[in-house]
Amino acid sequence: MKTENIEKLLSDHLAATAPALSEREFEELSGWRRECIPIPRIAKCVRQGLTSGEATHVQNCRFCTNSLTAAYRLIGCPSFATLIRYQLGSLPEIAAVKLHVERDQCAKCRLLLVPAAAVAKIRWAPKIVWESLGFNILPHSLPALGADRDASENVFDRSIESEGGKLVAWLRQEWTGNLVLRITSADVGDAGKSVFAVLTGGQTPKGCVSVQLTLKVPEHLRSQGVEIAMVEHDFGPFEQFAETPGSSPLALAFGYLK
Repeated sequence: MKTENIEKLLSDHLAATAPALSEREFEELSGWRRECIPIPRIAKCVRQGLTSGEATHVQNCRFCTNSLTAAYRLIGCPSFATLIRYQLGSLPEIAAVKLHVERDQCAKCRLLLVPAAAVAKIRWAPKIVWESLGFNILPHSLPALGADRDASENVFDRSIESEGGKLVAWLRQEWTGNLVLRITSADVGDAGKSVFAVLTGGQTPKGCVSVQLTLKVPEHLRSQGVEIAMVEHDFGPFEQFAETPGSSPLALAFGYLK
């Protein structure tokens, strides 16, 4: 959907809540203030997240909370990482997400709260700056080797750059059938630092699989003059993570210490 269409949907939705009111009446009834987040920016917050200033504002603003809730309904759901922070109780926009999940009864997010809760129970979860690769991230079955697929190619791969561009996570399904995660950092100074990843949902053993990994510069890359801190982890056969009817969506979250 084009940005201008998104903005119109939000503007129409919010205008309908208080038509033909004066600015003072609108402020009294809706909670609108001059420092509120502009509608075009609210539309982007769904995908880009809130800045620190916006996060502080939305905690005490009914109008922006309602605007963000409308954006979740009209544009797209909160990210899996956002739902993890919601379960941890550390989310500035917690009221907006709660309205989306409980009042609007979003079926997709209500399903994702199960794996998000599993991640939130991990001992080091509150100390992580969470990112996410999304959910429903894998095909439901592994294609068979054949004329349409070369044995040397990956069946599936998906990547995402973390907020601020600090990390890039790449989840791929190799021709062997195993699911492999690679996390990289363009900052060589990150070599030796820990990163964390959790795969959850589907048929994941015990609800989630969590790993703590250490970034390093591979020797074969260093010898070629390429200095990128990275780490890989093989989760094992794809079949053990496949979604089944009624199971929670398969999701990946990753991050680093605050």
